[in-house]
Amino acid sequence: MSRLIRLYPPAWRDQYGDEFADLIAERPPSLVERLDIVRGALDAWLHPQVAQRTARQAPGTSHRGRLVGAATIVGGGLWIAAGVAMFMAPMNWDLGYKESQVGVFMVAAAMAVTAIAAIAGSRSLPVNSRYAGIAAAAMLLGAALTAMPWPMLIMGFFGYILAAAAYGAILALSPGRMLGGLLAIGALIVTSMNTEDERALLTIPIGLAWMAVGAVAVWRVPARPEPLAGY
Repeated sequence: MSRLIRLYPPAWRDQYGDEFADLIAERPPSLVERLDIVRGALDAWLHPQVAQRTARQAPGTSHRGRLVGAATIVGGGLWIAAGVAMFMAPMNWDLGYKESQVGVFMVAAAMAVTAIAAIAGSRSLPVNSRYAGIAAAAMLLGAALTAMPWPMLIMGFFGYILAAAAYGAILALSPGRMLGGLLAIGALIVTSMNTEDERALLTIPIGLAWMAVGAVAVWRVPARPEPLAGY
């Protein structure tokens, strides 16, 4: 369990490490709780000095919100570019299939960028932020596996898709976040993707959904501190 604690920044470990170690020694965490711990570690690195949220935003929150939204838009764009790259990839007639390695790499990159953005954004959801964080951490794990050789690649791909669909569903339950439903639908559509024909373009719906979620996140960020509105 010490490996889980080492995922957190040194300053965090100095302040909370001993107490956290005693807690997980008394009650070993489940798989879902371990994913939540990983998500919390990444959040601690992304927001090392963020105090508990109050009724008003801390200085810099607006800037971080815009960065999260921008990263989400970039991730969505990578999804679309990956589909186009796979569709346009030349055929290797000797092997009998397209040379789509670049497109597959771009898919893994799109997964990683959207997963990290989702982890950062989930913490400000008004409801179900913990479950959204777990789903986002599972998305990041899926992205990492997708960058590995077969059969880890296919396991990571479908792991990300299921986690992204869950994240979209959780997002849809948050006030004013109905675009999450489009994300869940886009994730289910991409399960029919095929790198060898026009079905490679089925990455476009999930890409557009991520871009819409990111655009709304940027648009919702106030110009100056106001009551928290969520991700």
